[in-house]
Amino acid sequence: MGCCQTQGKIPQENIIIDKLKAAIESNSPEKIAICMGMLQKLAKGTSFTVDSPIFIVKEVSLNSLAYAMTLGNAKAFKCLYEEFKASVVEMEKILLETEITSLDIICQKGYTELLLYYIPIYLQYNTSFPNAKPNNLTMDFDKTVEPTPRNIYTPVQKACDLGNISILISIHNYFKNKPYKPYTLDIDYQEEASGENCFLIACRNGNYQMIKFLFEVVKTDSSVKNKNGESAINICLAACKRNPNRIYLECLIYLVEVAKVDIKYQYEESLLLAQDKEIIQYFERQLKNLGINVDKQSVEKINIIKQMPIPKTDLEVQLDDENEFNIRDYVGDDMDRSALSSIANFESHLEPFISVIGNNLSILKPAFK
Repeated sequence: MGCCQTQGKIPQENIIIDKLKAAIESNSPEKIAICMGMLQKLAKGTSFTVDSPIFIVKEVSLNSLAYAMTLGNAKAFKCLYEEFKASVVEMEKILLETEITSLDIICQKGYTELLLYYIPIYLQYNTSFPNAKPNNLTMDFDKTVEPTPRNIYTPVQKACDLGNISILISIHNYFKNKPYKPYTLDIDYQEEASGENCFLIACRNGNYQMIKFLFEVVKTDSSVKNKNGESAINICLAACKRNPNRIYLECLIYLVEVAKVDIKYQYEESLLLAQDKEIIQYFERQLKNLGINVDKQSVEKINIIKQMPIPKTDLEVQLDDENEFNIRDYVGDDMDRSALSSIANFESHLEPFISVIGNNLSILKPAFK
């Protein structure tokens, strides 16, 4: 950390800037007022204002208000904003140079006190803020700024993704009886690219407490689906496949038995995703209770049959050999895929179907040479 060093600054000014920085870090309005008053008096007749960037933190230039924001020091922020009329619009411009917003910082770092103070200010000025690009940076001055894969989430979704439940509780309580909330702070908002909202994010992360809070307190619609048509159960099982953890079984039980997510919806896909033995047994048992007698092994057999490759025509082979052009790559893999259908309709026909394929492979050969 350090202060901006520019040619022509007198040592006294550097000392005051260092003291102001320390005052902001200590969250002391009294010390901030003294230092800012001295600095304004010393800089009289220059272009310096309270909004001027005077600190460099991890190679990022910040003004006083932005620095207080990154630290989450609510008293320091309030002093600069109320007593010295620091501009939140100018602060946002500075922060956006690193492709991050004030709400991103608050929600990712879990600054609940600053959040409650800042929400009314944000609602007043957010239409004047510069447009924020979907950011891929996490402002963390305890370590180097790192990219985050959740680069399309809103601030409240980032809080959910990081498990900052206190932020979501504060946001929910603030907007509980209010007719309007911005999408950036809307817990139920589904972001445009994937269709995910906080509930689906919590399911993917296996965050049991967050799921419970969203369903029981926020009253989130548990039947919500993302843009791929995947339910909370589908997403939970897919996440467990990538990151096996017993917590996903607890989440699944809650989704089925408390949140009443429809276990019958895409149940074949769900069984294909399930890898954990206990989850598979639980899922099969719940389906059986609903009159659906099916197991993972049967679904896998049917899926293998339906995924049999389609032989290429001579023309396709010729194109592949001569031009390294794969027509299926161009068209897409839908040619080789079909949606899973009812197991009940297939089980009684499995053996005849396999037999027909075995005895009539000639009909699959190219129709022309």
